[in-house]
Amino acid sequence: MSTPAQIAQNAVHIRRRIYLVLGILLLVATMAGSWLVLRINSGQDPSEPATEPSASATPPGQDEGQFVPEEGQSTAHGRFQVNFSPTPEGATSLALVYLQALSTNDAEMLALAFETYSNTKDPEFRVQEWLFPARVHDMEAYLPDLDREEFPSPGSYYYIDPIGVTWDEVDADMVDVWVLANEEVSDGEEGFFTRSYIHGMRLEWDRSIRSGDWVISDVENPTGSMAFDLGEEYYSLDHELWTPVFHPEGEVGE
Repeated sequence: MSTPAQIAQNAVHIRRRIYLVLGILLLVATMAGSWLVLRINSGQDPSEPATEPSASATPPGQDEGQFVPEEGQSTAHGRFQVNFSPTPEGATSLALVYLQALSTNDAEMLALAFETYSNTKDPEFRVQEWLFPARVHDMEAYLPDLDREEFPSPGSYYYIDPIGVTWDEVDADMVDVWVLANEEVSDGEEGFFTRSYIHGMRLEWDRSIRSGDWVISDVENPTGSMAFDLGEEYYSLDHELWTPVFHPEGEVGE
């Protein structure tokens, strides 16, 4: 039979164990309450498991089946994106920024664009003796009264808006890219027109340029190529040939 002293000692031990258990339960309850408050404040239903966003989730505003241009890893002349990935997607992305760089009649900017993307040895000559005459030739089909000697006048402009792409991987270091674009052209006076146009070009991977980058080695006009039997349907994004270009603002050209 236990003595009164032993009974008292056992009672103390029992109380200590009870206090310890109650303390643990109180700590658990406090932590659970804090977690619940945080989940409610964050807008999550505590009854539903948290899910992490998928790395392959479609960015807001983008639909599946659109081409999302890459961004160059650096810039040339402080304005032109360069150093794209050695993939067909990288080549296509460079082709798009190249066309956007040509959206001007400023001879100096055009020469810098040629120097950057086509690595031409005489970009100024290419602008004056090839690009401007080609633009005049195209414009005369829409503006018969165009003054060739005055082109490009200070108020003239030439905007190229790429809206669709397709490409053919010739080999690991060569890609043919075609771009459907909406274009807006003015002679700087009263002459003005818009059109849809298909640009074609061949890009080659050059390891000696910028430690490795795509370079435009040839420009082709698909509208005059025997490989294309082009009808009006080809100049619409509805044609199966084209993958629409996704723009950062979430708009796709029509």
